[in-house]
Amino acid sequence: MTDMLAEIVMSILDFSRENPILIVPQFILLNIIFAAFFLPCSFFSVLAGIIWGGYGIVFSITGSLAANAFTFFISRTALKTRVKRYLSERFPLSDSFTKCLDKHDWKVIAAVQLNPVLPAASFGYFIGLTNMGLGRYLFYSLVFTLPLAGLLNFLGFSVSEFMQNSTFFVFGLIALSLLLSLKVLGPSLSRRVSEKLVNNGK
Repeated sequence: MTDMLAEIVMSILDFSRENPILIVPQFILLNIIFAAFFLPCSFFSVLAGIIWGGYGIVFSITGSLAANAFTFFISRTALKTRVKRYLSERFPLSDSFTKCLDKHDWKVIAAVQLNPVLPAASFGYFIGLTNMGLGRYLFYSLVFTLPLAGLLNFLGFSVSEFMQNSTFFVFGLIALSLLLSLKVLGPSLSRRVSEKLVNNGK
C-alpha cells in the first residue's frame, strides 16, 4: 500500500508540473476514486499542502466533499439495495449503525471525520441509506473535516518550507505530534463513540 501511495504521489507531482491547469480535476477525481473503494484519503490533504501551500486547504476540502457527495449519491440511486447488502456483508454492525444515524447523525459524523485512519469520505455510503439530506451531511462533514484537513495541509506545507525557515520546522513538528496523537487516540475514540451510539439507537 505504501509503495502504491508513493507512486501515486510522485505521478501527481510530475503531472502538476507539466499540466498545472488539469491538476485540480485530477486531484478531486482521485479523492472520489479512493472513497469509492474505501481507501483513506487523508494523505491528499498533505499532498495539497505540498502542491498549493496554504491554499491547499481549499482544494483538500473540495476534494473531500466531492467524494462524500459521490458515495452518498451512489447509495441513494438504484444501487441502494446492492450497497446495503454489500455493507451488511462487510460490516456486521452496519444495520444497527445505519439505524442510529437518524438519531445521532452529527455525533457519528464527527467521530468518523476526526479519525485520520478511517476512509471518512466512504461514509457517504452509510448516510445514503438514512433519511439525512445531502445538504445536512455535507455541512457536518465540512465542520468536522476542517480541523484534521487544516492540520494535514499545514504539515504538507511545512515539508516544502521548513528548509528555508526554521519556524515552519517547529510548527511542522507540532502538527506532526498532533496528527500522531489523533492516529493513536482516534480509532479507540471513534470505536467507543460508535458502539455507544449503536447501543443507544437500539
